[in-house]
Amino acid sequence: MRFLIFFAAEGDEQACARRHAFFKYHEGTEQTASSRDDYQATFLSVYGIHIDWREGIFSLLEGISHCLGDAVFSTEFDYDSDVETATVNVAGVQHVFHHYSLGSEEYDAEQARIERLLLAGGYALRVRTESLMSDTLSFLLMPASTW
Repeated sequence: MRFLIFFAAEGDEQACARRHAFFKYHEGTEQTASSRDDYQATFLSVYGIHIDWREGIFSLLEGISHCLGDAVFSTEFDYDSDVETATVNVAGVQHVFHHYSLGSEEYDAEQARIERLLLAGGYALRVRTESLMSDTLSFLLMPASTW
């Protein structure tokens, strides 16, 4: 339901009430001055993960871990070995990922693995772009039941 009010018209009274409740619930989150009055900006600050074009899979894993918390999706990075890896623990099962840069075929394959892993755990990861000219890839990570 939270996602539906993302698109609701400003004049929709029920959506306005839900937006207000959302703002109240997320009062403690980091918000910019504009996001305090802007549901979409607050929504993205709560559910969004943003990756610069120079980053890669490790940044996505770090963002997911930050959003879901270590109890649900813990990530440990190994930068000291010859091959950099990230070990993700989900529901007691470890998954190893290698670092690939955004835009590579390997990145796309690892992102697809992450999406399947999240979906099995009840979460959905969707790509969100505000503009085709942006050099930042944005994702929304939410419980699958909310979509």
